[in-house]
Amino acid sequence: MSIANLINVPREFAQSPDAHAWTFSNSADHDEIIQAIQAQYGIRLNTYIVDPFPTSDLTGWFFRHQNLHDDMNGVLGLTGSDFTDLDVSDQTEVNYWALQHYQEHLAARIALGI
Repeated sequence: MSIANLINVPREFAQSPDAHAWTFSNSADHDEIIQAIQAQYGIRLNTYIVDPFPTSDLTGWFFRHQNLHDDMNGVLGLTGSDFTDLDVSDQTEVNYWALQHYQEHLAARIALGI
């Protein structure tokens, strides 16, 4: 899977129909990373439901998503970002969040050689 989709966060992130494509790509990439960690390290990480993006309980989604990042970064020895705080109505903040998020997925994929 190409992680390029993760850099393309739709405008009006939480309300956009295009958010489904982003959350699907994000979830699929997390699944690939979890599988690679299990294959290479013998560690089975927890999975959390992060697709589809919810219309309510955004806080719960952000914390479940953060758990995925904390778990993978812990195994891989990577420094991570805090993805739990995002004002989805601020497109500049969303774009910055998306860039950090993409870079973290890229770092995990490089560390795993996938």
